[in-house]
Amino acid sequence: MIQDEILRAANGKAAIVTGGTGMIGREAVRLLCDAGAHVRSVSLDKIDSIDPRAEQVFGDLTNFDLCQELTRDTDWVLHVAGIKGSIEVTKSKPASFFVPLIMMNTNLLEAARRNGCERVVYTSSIGAYSSGSATFPVTLR
Repeated sequence: MIQDEILRAANGKAAIVTGGTGMIGREAVRLLCDAGAHVRSVSLDKIDSIDPRAEQVFGDLTNFDLCQELTRDTDWVLHVAGIKGSIEVTKSKPASFFVPLIMMNTNLLEAARRNGCERVVYTSSIGAYSSGSATFPVTLR
């Protein structure tokens, strides 16, 4: 649950939600729209199920120029984008996740810093946790 104080602060803010078509992103978009923020949802998915109050932007966050453009005149960034896949795929092809995620994260965070974004929230959730408690070694192939 997001505190009322934070939701009140969102009123009138320009916000982007990366991964805005995903499970976490869709809810973040809805909450921010409900709070009166001007929201852009950024994703590689082209789906119609996002909140109609938000602008949907199709974009690849591994492109630094796009990240610069997205964060320009943006107050808040909620970075919840990831690469979809199971823990099995993460284990068998770690570089296919690692490299693009590092690029997305670095690009977006640096663009937000350069453009003076007021707040940045970053999460990591996609394919990061195993179904059990065991850890696994990562070998880049």
